[in-house]
Amino acid sequence: MIGEVAAPDGAEDHPLAPSRSYAIAAAGAVVLLAIAVRLLFFNAADFAGDELHYAAYADRISARGVSEFRRLAEEYASDPERWIYPPPIRVLYMAAGAAACRIAGSPCTDRAIAAVSLASGIAMVVLALAMAWRMFSARVGILAGLLVALSPLGLQLSRRALQDEFFALPILLAVWAFWERSRSTRRGWDVLLGTALVAALLTKESAFIFPLYFYGALLFPSWLTSREFPFNRSTLAAILASLATAGLIFLALVPDVWLLLRVHNAWLSATETGEYVPYSQGRWFRYLVDFALISPAVTVLGVGYYFSAAREKIDGYLGRFALLLFLAFSLLPLKNLRYVSFLDPPLRILAVLALVSMFRHPAAVRYARLGVAATVAVLAIYDLSLFYGIFIADEVYDPISLNLARAARLVP
Repeated sequence: MIGEVAAPDGAEDHPLAPSRSYAIAAAGAVVLLAIAVRLLFFNAADFAGDELHYAAYADRISARGVSEFRRLAEEYASDPERWIYPPPIRVLYMAAGAAACRIAGSPCTDRAIAAVSLASGIAMVVLALAMAWRMFSARVGILAGLLVALSPLGLQLSRRALQDEFFALPILLAVWAFWERSRSTRRGWDVLLGTALVAALLTKESAFIFPLYFYGALLFPSWLTSREFPFNRSTLAAILASLATAGLIFLALVPDVWLLLRVHNAWLSATETGEYVPYSQGRWFRYLVDFALISPAVTVLGVGYYFSAAREKIDGYLGRFALLLFLAFSLLPLKNLRYVSFLDPPLRILAVLALVSMFRHPAAVRYARLGVAATVAVLAIYDLSLFYGIFIADEVYDPISLNLARAARLVP
């Protein structure tokens, strides 16, 4: 049950901690707010580029069935002009888009595909809130949920026909499932971990990093999770099974290994030159700069967590995950803030932890209850204003460094 896991330093038993009924009501209010704001801004009309191709893929799969995956792969591999667009091997997102098209009716529209992102964005808020509640406390979960609900990046991705929010969802679910399994004998968490990894692998090519991360966490638990636990064979089996299952599904849909490799290599080669470069490449710290441009206050607090007293008192699993995956993706040649949207919820959870730690200072502890809540509320409103200014008023389409710097009036 939610609440059985104590807060890292007894915060659930603190007299300032919210009662269970109040916490559930507040969590429900945060989710309703997330739904309302996303529906309010679910009005994008300038679909372009990748979005049009996702809609075309989904339309053909919806009309002709799964046999269309192979034909799409063959057409993509043989036409260099298509290589700058998403490869048709992101099969789970394409299938979800096809399902959305079936529900919306023919002809398939970009808005129907964007509805997949809308649902994923709402689910992301619920998942981040519940995960932070379980890992830390009800108060941290609610406050982190509020920041995720009004995240500029999350709000923007929830209104676009792009796979990033859909991809981030199983990643966050896998992070939570692994944490739960390290503290539980229930093998159901292994099933959830494996299922989430399969979903991620079927959605985007970069997902191969995550099974490697969790395998490393099994081998070096004290380094990656700050907690000793015995090597778990069932968890290892879940990780390995996810790779095998994803591979078999790929081959069932496109029964030609060389064709799959040609599609992937064709797309990868197109990202290294030409018009793709400003959208995908840059220095290793580009992600940090982009997060600071899109949400400066939360980013400062999130980074500040690593220098706060809270880091020494709580389970460091989430903080280490965010840091290691940030470094891993920073070393890849592709760099666009959308590609690491799965780091946005952990960053916001860490920001709340840093803020709570600040208000435990003797000079501020008497104001902790209202102070933390009020500060998070101000941060959330500020983030909402940033979302509106960047993506609605300035009509920024893709959150790349140059676009964000222009929206911040840092460059002409």
